[in-house]
Amino acid sequence: IPAVIKLVWKLAPRSILDVGAGNGKYGALFRDYLEQRQLDVKDSLPTGRIARIDAVEGFQNYIGPLHQIVYDNVYVQLIEEFVKSREFIKYDLIYAGDVIEHLEKQVAMEVVIPELLQKSRMGVLISVPWRVTEQPAVYGNELERHRSQWSKADFASLAPHSYIGRKSDHLLAFL
Repeated sequence: IPAVIKLVWKLAPRSILDVGAGNGKYGALFRDYLEQRQLDVKDSLPTGRIARIDAVEGFQNYIGPLHQIVYDNVYVQLIEEFVKSREFIKYDLIYAGDVIEHLEKQVAMEVVIPELLQKSRMGVLISVPWRVTEQPAVYGNELERHRSQWSKADFASLAPHSYIGRKSDHLLAFL
């Protein structure tokens, strides 16, 4: 969490897409830190907020009251479908935390991540477990199954200018 928030604070994006929002934890953190970071910004959005924060979540049952508070828009859709939809607009920053290991690697590398890169002005921040272990469906959610393992080389092949590092038990890639 600290590494992600530090980058978000430094970049101060005006729009973020939270891919695989889950319980909304990162959305709440993004909202809190970005609103504090940009208190001196005079031109707020039509919503009165300083930053637009949207979410994509593939599992309807994860969506709760917190999502309605912190996100401007919540799209309940699989990410591999969302990246091809009209709703997928440009964002300053796209965050995919603990998401892509749940996708087939080929789909993530050939479809999802390239599309995310196309729609990001500042970059795409991806966080995956350093070592992916077998994980079954959790909470009745088949999307929680682990389907791929990721390495620094995988991310380096996706974007020529990227930062890839290990923080605790996660691999972070800023593409």
